[in-house]
Amino acid sequence: MGKTNTCGAMKKQILFLIFVIGNILAYSQTCTLPDCINYAYAHRTELQKQETAQGYYNKNLTYMKYRLLPSVSGNGNYQFISDRKNQSIQSATAELASELVLFNGFQIFNSIKQSELLKNRNKTHTEKIRNDIKLEVTEIYYTLLLAQENIKIFENSIQSAEQQISLITEAVKAGRISNVDLLEMQAQLEKERSNKISLVKQYERDFIRLKKAMNYTEGSGLKLPSTEAYTEIEIPQINVLFLSAIATLPEFQLARQDSLFAVYDLKRVKGQYSPYLSLSGSLGNQLDDNFTKKAGVSLSIPIYSRHEIRRQQIEKQQQLSYVNLDNKQLYQDIYFEIERIWQEIIQNQESLKSAGMRFDFCKQIYEIRFEQYRHGTLSVTDLLVAENNMKNAEIELNYVKYNLQYNTVLIQHFYGKMDSNI
Repeated sequence: MGKTNTCGAMKKQILFLIFVIGNILAYSQTCTLPDCINYAYAHRTELQKQETAQGYYNKNLTYMKYRLLPSVSGNGNYQFISDRKNQSIQSATAELASELVLFNGFQIFNSIKQSELLKNRNKTHTEKIRNDIKLEVTEIYYTLLLAQENIKIFENSIQSAEQQISLITEAVKAGRISNVDLLEMQAQLEKERSNKISLVKQYERDFIRLKKAMNYTEGSGLKLPSTEAYTEIEIPQINVLFLSAIATLPEFQLARQDSLFAVYDLKRVKGQYSPYLSLSGSLGNQLDDNFTKKAGVSLSIPIYSRHEIRRQQIEKQQQLSYVNLDNKQLYQDIYFEIERIWQEIIQNQESLKSAGMRFDFCKQIYEIRFEQYRHGTLSVTDLLVAENNMKNAEIELNYVKYNLQYNTVLIQHFYGKMDSNI
């Protein structure tokens, strides 16, 4: 019996350990770019606020449509009057009244259209916020991948310098080379360590930026892949990209909605020049059961409003003009941004092959120089020059590679295909 209890307890402990280890592995799993973006979508408060605002705009549109219905009001009145002769008079009335607006210059209809635009604009603004979050996370993500590659370069340089210092130390003890070579290599080692510390500190700051962009609250379990393969795609021409951006980017849809809202706002103000026509009716009853019914049509024509309507009209026309100018500037800014990124991609594509060949050449030169140094035919200074050239060539290659990846993702954003290719 005791043995059975012991086996049962061990099984529970083993299952518990498996559960804990599984959670740790899941908690520390590597996050790709889509994982980071989706996490940000789920946790950024801006998107949560937009969801709340959407409910408000939906209700606001519904209530605005209610203005087309008749208004209903109830009135009640009771009076008691007594004079010096102790004669009293009392009266009581009850009335139910209603009014229906027949025409007011389409002000209600224009207000309803504005409310519908506000509802749709909130949806469009939500898409813009999602795009801004996506671009923010993407920029930091590729900055971190580039930093990881460069940190590896300096780690390899430090490891190489430490191995060379061991060899040089033995050679100095044996009297084959002078102590100057050892000092130069030790100075190089400290320089590489200092550079690595600077890179690591910058990497940590950028990592904090990424967690902030994601609104990451899961502790220290966020990890990025060590590298990311580049898939070359065909880049469309600038005009094709711009037309696609006009059709897909929420910025342009927001611009059209803002312009249309300003147009309806101007129409609503102009509607105040129109006559106000309404239909009214009431049902009433007095204390002596005198039942009354009333029905009538009311017409109000604005004649002079001290130019207040004209002032509002000028103000709305000015706002419409500003909106149209802002939209025109938006088109120009987006076009120039597409042109800039397109040119950078072309340059990166041309530079990638050249940077790769330069790194291969520098690596071969360093290997030759290292063999020469081992055989005593090359100074440590010349060896360090070859090593620095190789290291700088690799850093340049990484920069071109990740800059090309980042710009390719950006151009797909304007082409409307970023989500399907990241």
